Amino acid sequence: MGEKLVFLGLFIVFGGALAAAFSFSAYRSDLALKGWPAVQGTLLSSKLAQTTEARRRQPNRNGAPQPALDVDLVPVWAMDVEYGYTVDAVGYQGTRATSRHWVEDLSTHPAPSPQLQGLAAALNTGAATLIHYDPANPAQSYIKYERSPETMSNFRLGVVLAVIGLGVAAIGKLVV
Repeated sequence: MGEKLVFLGLFIVFGGALAAAFSFSAYRSDLALKGWPAVQGTLLSSKLAQTTEARRRQPNRNGAPQPALDVDLVPVWAMDVEYGYTVDAVGYQGTRATSRHWVEDLSTHPAPSPQLQGLAAALNTGAATLIHYDPANPAQSYIKYERSPETMSNFRLGVVLAVIGLGVAAIGKLVV
């Protein structure tokens, strides 16, 4: 019994460590976006819109044939923006309101959340605004930095799983 607990504990430690490593990597990528330089740009259009997002369909478990299109079109709330900016005398246009992909499912949000409504209220068509761009590829840009909320919570979950796994492995060693 003890050997099985040790194996289970080590398996949980491995899974927790993987979750923490992937989450930490996503967190570092998120922070890199925060450091992008900014230039003055103009907001050409801005509105809160109902649209659809293509999401990969889950495989059928009952053996039924899959349709030719392997994505579902999910209705969502999203910011629909367009802005212009110039970097090193080259003009660009962008459509990314925030640094993270931010949409809200209509099935869980019949109306946009207060946070999304606040973002929409802050983006006024025709207004001058700071545009953050990737120095390695100035065509990549966004208007407002938004930290991805799940990265740190996933990191914490990975650490907690690793600690629990160590505890289970230690108990397994004592049971032997």
